Amino acid sequence: MTIDRYEQLEWLGNGGMGVVWKARDTRLERLVALKVLRDDAVAGQEARARFVREMRLAAEIDSPYILPIYDFRDVAQCYIAMRLVRCGDPACATHSGPERRSSLADEIRLSPLEPARAVAIVRQVAAALDAAHRSKLRHRDVKPSNVLLDHGFADGSDHAYLIDWGIAHRVDAAGDTRITRPGQPIGSSAYMAPERREKHDDLRSDIFSLAAVLFETLTGKCPFGPLGYDASSRGRRTPAEMSAAVPATLRRVVRKGLDPDPDRRFQTAGEFGSAAHAALQPVVARSRRRPAVAAVLQARDLTLPIVTGGFGTVAGMVASAQGWLDPVPWAAGIIGPAVFGVASLAGSRRESEPRPGPEDATRT
Repeated sequence: MTIDRYEQLEWLGNGGMGVVWKARDTRLERLVALKVLRDDAVAGQEARARFVREMRLAAEIDSPYILPIYDFRDVAQCYIAMRLVRCGDPACATHSGPERRSSLADEIRLSPLEPARAVAIVRQVAAALDAAHRSKLRHRDVKPSNVLLDHGFADGSDHAYLIDWGIAHRVDAAGDTRITRPGQPIGSSAYMAPERREKHDDLRSDIFSLAAVLFETLTGKCPFGPLGYDASSRGRRTPAEMSAAVPATLRRVVRKGLDPDPDRRFQTAGEFGSAAHAALQPVVARSRRRPAVAAVLQARDLTLPIVTGGFGTVAGMVASAQGWLDPVPWAAGIIGPAVFGVASLAGSRRESEPRPGPEDATRT
């Protein structure tokens, strides 16, 4: 089957506005991801005009974490041609259809991700949102299935793409420019910010959705259940508990991102991503020299310090009895401890020096 110059080769999945195919561009002889929109998604001249504007806005976003838009058509059967992202896991290279694992949602279905990997992916999505927000464009449907994963630069790492800008909206646009069907919410309820339902949202609603994505990536479940935050008075107002395997510092970051009040949330996606990354970093030890007492306690052999300290104490007592320390009577009490401390530090330093091993003995 062919649409325009694109030959449809393989079904990849269903999106919120249409069907995604692996296709071949017969003019440029390259593979693309072709999203064919349903007729009701762009019904009417006004809706198609909105679609064209939103596609042009999305094409303007310059970010390595947003799939480039190669082409689109807004007449007859509408479509969007984008870069094709192959499955990031070599184990599924031969699979297609529902067994394909190329999105974050696919990975979560297998098992929750380790915190370090989850945060690395979310930071990339945050960078994509920051780029969009600089153009006053909000995504409005940030969710795991809209995050594609490819091989990263380093072995075993991921490169994330934020996709599906079909319902993206420019914040400063005049009037209601949404692409939706009457009476239906825009986006996915499970990840939707509370203010979205009240229709007074701004760019920060994407940050709530991103925090919900991180929550699910770490736990395998949505923070407020499938209905989302307080949906029709049946949803949850507080997020579910997170596993103790997630560091407490990271749990606090996620909870702040899920705050129902946008003013108490992180104010940019990048700020949220950086905070999540920082929450996983180990506490930097202070680079201060160990006190003498700590050195003594960590010394392996206290024989020399004890013996020399004892001799020092006896010597101080003899010197005091002979009157040699009359000008400085306080010196008698510190001679022993002073000798003990010096000997302890000397012993500790010797133990910290590298000792020659068998391989050193063979070197000439």
